[in-house]
This record gives sequence, C-alpha cells and structure tokens, in this order.
Amino acid sequence: MTNLRSGITVVVPVYNREKLLLRCLDSIAAQTRLPERLVVVDNASADGSRAAAERWMKEHSGLRTEISVLDEKEPGACSARNRGLTLADTEWVLFFDSDDVMLPDLIESAMKDAGDADIVYWRARIMGPNGGRLRRFSSRGHLRIQFISALLSTQTYMVRTRFLRDAGAWGPIPVWNDWELGIRLLGRSPRMKAIGKELCHIFPQKESITGTGFHERMGEWEKVLDYVEREIFRGTCNGVTLDWTMPRGRMQRLIDYRRVILAAHYEREGHPSDGRTLLEKTLRNKALSMADRTLLRLIYAYTARGGRAAYILWR
Repeated sequence: MTNLRSGITVVVPVYNREKLLLRCLDSIAAQTRLPERLVVVDNASADGSRAAAERWMKEHSGLRTEISVLDEKEPGACSARNRGLTLADTEWVLFFDSDDVMLPDLIESAMKDAGDADIVYWRARIMGPNGGRLRRFSSRGHLRIQFISALLSTQTYMVRTRFLRDAGAWGPIPVWNDWELGIRLLGRSPRMKAIGKELCHIFPQKESITGTGFHERMGEWEKVLDYVEREIFRGTCNGVTLDWTMPRGRMQRLIDYRRVILAAHYEREGHPSDGRTLLEKTLRNKALSMADRTLLRLIYAYTARGGRAAYILWR
C-alpha cells in the first residue's frame, strides 16, 4: 500500500485462545481512542478461537473501527502477524497478543506522544499471583537492552507501518522472533519515543506456541543466536542493510552473555549436562578475555541457581 491514512491498525494473531481472546478484544474495544482498523488473524486454531472472533466482530459491528477476521494456515505467530500486516493501511501498526490486555488509554497515550517518532514504546506489567512485575524499561541504550531482554517486546510498542515493512517485517524465526525483529528495527536507527507509564498487562500462559520452558526447544534458541550473530557481522539481518550504532565487538559480547543465560536455564530446568556443554562452547570464543570467561562462569552459576538481573554484572 503506497498511501497510508492517519491512525493505527491493531493486529491480533490467535492460536487456540478461545477462552482468553474475548478479554483481549474487549480491552481494545474499551480504548479511550479506538484504532482505525482491527485485524484478528486465526493461525489454524483447533478450538473455537475463530468462531469466537467472528461472533465478537458481529456483536461490535457498531464500533467505530474496521474489524476483519483472517486465516493464516502457515504455522507460527510471525506468519499470522505478517498476514495481518497486509491489511494495515494506516501510518501506524501495533501487534498485540491474544492472551494479553490493553489498559484503556494505551492507544490514546501512544498516538498523542508519537510526534515524528518511528517507534513509540511503553511500560508493561507481567502479571503474576502477587500483582506482577514491570518489564525492563529504558529511555536510553535501546539496542543494549534489546540484546539483553527484548525492550521491544510484541505488546510494548507501535511502529510506523512503512518503517516496519522497509525493515522486512516479521522474519521466519520460530522463537525469540520479537527479539530478532527488535534488533533489526533498532539497527535502522529509528527515532524513538518512550512513554514511561504502564499501558498493558501481559499474562504468561502455561500452554504456549513456544513451549513452557527452554530445554524442550533446545537447539532452536541457539539457531536464532547463531543467525543474528552471523548477520550482524555481515551488516545485514533478514536481508535488510543495517546501520549499527554499537561496535560489533560489544554486540558479540551481548550475544555471548545471552548464550550463557540460556545455558544456565537448561541447568535450572534439570539438564545440567546440556547447560554446561553450551557454556563451554560459548567460552571457546577467542575474543573473550580471561576475565570475561571468569565472569561468564559466575553469571552461569548465579543464574542456574535462580539468580536474576545478571546483566548488571556483565554490563
């Protein structure tokens, strides 16, 4: 689409979320500023998710929002998101997961503060039994935080539609897809706008398309790390030329850190042999100093035993 109208499109991919989808859609309908378009993409759900979306669409036919329900047979959230992106005819697009909830002023706050930004991002709370915790947030050091903990998580930002399309949209990556896309977006030096208040709630689910733990998909996480590492040193990612503002050596250190954290999670989940194998593989990087290796071993031990925020040591 060459001509984009003002406003925002919200894309909600759904896979087997019949019991949660309506809560998400109701939170969108309750926005103090409605989106111009809402696109729900069913990713071949085996439950009643698609039928629930269609019923909701009919019940909200009077809403001042264009609502569409689409199908995407190719498995994976990225395929569903890209399918929804084909209908985005507004300047902005926001992807939101079907099991999460927008606070009522999310869209109004984001659009109000957009200005000439390419990306607007906000705080989110990960809900838990004790009220949850706020996700990591920073108004500076965007690329560093993206490498460490995915500052641009799917529900926590909106992006200009053209900027996203020019960056290659969602890549064919089965895990950590928001992490990889965020690196690619930030590698194009976007103008960033931070909203320092909480605008959505994230509800972790035991049943997820990416699984309930790291070890059950061992090998897939490593492939994504290897891919990003390889593309960084080529100066591209997913075929898009990038303009890095961070030295490549520093990015390499951040990938090494992420590998060690992954290895520690393997041990934490009861697979110490696999964890230590990945740790030793990471430590064979010749660019690491002796001090680096010692510190990474400490980070591994600390994280494997339940420690959090090990990035403070590595920083």
